[in-house]
Amino acid sequence: MQKAQLDPSNPIGAEAGRLEPGLLSVLRVILVLQVVLQVVLQGVGAVIGLTQQRLAPPVGAFWLVLLPLPVLAFWPKLSVRMGRWFLPLMVSYYTLAVITYHAAVFNWALQQPALREYFVASSSPMGLNDSGWALFVILLIPLVLVAWQYDFKRIVAFSLVVALLEGVAVGMILQANGLPPLPMALTGVGHAGVFLLVGYIVTRMMNAQRAQRRELAAYAAALEQLTVSRERNRMARELHDTLAHSLSAVAVQLEAVDSALDDAPETARVLLIKALAQTRSGLTETRRAMQALRASPLEDLGLGLAIRNLAESTARRSGMAADIQIADPLPVLPPAVEQGVFRVAQEALLNVARHAGATHLRVQLEATDDLVLTVHDNGRGFDAQATGANGHFGLQGMRERAEMMGGALEVQSAPATGTTVRLVLP
Repeated sequence: MQKAQLDPSNPIGAEAGRLEPGLLSVLRVILVLQVVLQVVLQGVGAVIGLTQQRLAPPVGAFWLVLLPLPVLAFWPKLSVRMGRWFLPLMVSYYTLAVITYHAAVFNWALQQPALREYFVASSSPMGLNDSGWALFVILLIPLVLVAWQYDFKRIVAFSLVVALLEGVAVGMILQANGLPPLPMALTGVGHAGVFLLVGYIVTRMMNAQRAQRRELAAYAAALEQLTVSRERNRMARELHDTLAHSLSAVAVQLEAVDSALDDAPETARVLLIKALAQTRSGLTETRRAMQALRASPLEDLGLGLAIRNLAESTARRSGMAADIQIADPLPVLPPAVEQGVFRVAQEALLNVARHAGATHLRVQLEATDDLVLTVHDNGRGFDAQATGANGHFGLQGMRERAEMMGGALEVQSAPATGTTVRLVLP
């Protein structure tokens, strides 16, 4: 078995044009927490009267530059539509917004006589409210996001750009307020050094995790291929030992019947009876061998657990978040219907893993008046009508299975909007 060659420096999510699993959720949580924290701080400032005394920093700048971020983060399917450009634009906007806001706070602080006097005496902006170290801590957030998704080269570029922007912003504010820009404008250089160290650690951890994911995916693919190969060999032996032997014996007996038909009709009749018995026996063995082709997870687990395990393994191998809802209990179904539903789910999930490039998978099996199987992904989607017109074999096979079971298969998809496959059995 050939071992897959792994390149741990090549991020899986970046090369596929999609976000690493869990990254978007973490970004949303961070942005919500920032908004909530700002609301709390404004509430506290209003209670103690800082706003009326003009002792509070310009919070309006926060809402102006940072409020669009959570709106964009929670915009439905925006990350899917923007693809590989979503995270770079979000990180760039976040970084510029944070530096702009803190520059406004720093400029406000220098307008306050007490704070300006303290700054001149200490020759350091680090002691000011919302100062350089607060900016450094908040800029760790986009740094970790970049390290989570990309390689160390992007960390170097991010650190240099942040150091430049921070130095320019601080230097311009100091000069505008009649203060020497150096050496305070070089504060960003020290921040960049720490960014490089933190980014290096995070990228090493992510590279190790990606390598493990690739090894698991390669192992799972090899194991699946080996299992299929063994099953084919087993079925070939079964058919050889049953159907082939039975047909050979029937052929020999029929030849004997043909030879004895004119000269010994009674002997021919006896041979014909034996041939019929051999045919029936061969038919029974063939049916038994064909029964072995039935999906074994159904016999071991039942339809609900079989589909759940299949969805979980597909999501795990493809790095997708999964939302699986299986009705319990399910109605008693004929074996042929159970097998058909399982095969439709199997084909739909296989298409998601191979073609969708999705980050989220939803599988539902409902049993009310109808039995309804729904497989939805947030991937790249396709033109369902054009694909149907071209006779896509996977979709066509699922439709044929649905019709054989007396149901209907619905496929809803469009480019960059994900795909929904819905099987309805009355």
